[in-house]
Amino acid sequence: FASMADTPAITQLRNLLGQDLRIEVTDGRVITGMFGCIDKEKNIILRDSMEEQVIQLPGEGGRVVKENRMLGVVLVPGRYIVSCGVKKN
Repeated sequence: FASMADTPAITQLRNLLGQDLRIEVTDGRVITGMFGCIDKEKNIILRDSMEEQVIQLPGEGGRVVKENRMLGVVLVPGRYIVSCGVKKN
């Protein structure tokens, strides 16, 4: 895969392929999954992904519930990404 034209940033991204990433998006959701690819607009594709959402229930004293759901393959638009990093197990 590597070529003589690869920059350090491209090499670093190549090393992330297949690793589990944790992405926080602007609406507060967190999406985790296996890094598949990224494009020039910083859109990221994750495989085997899961969405985590924290919801505050009305009428129950503000009780907070964490909700998870399986998504499969997703494209996370770069313009909505707040933070992104390798998921710690």
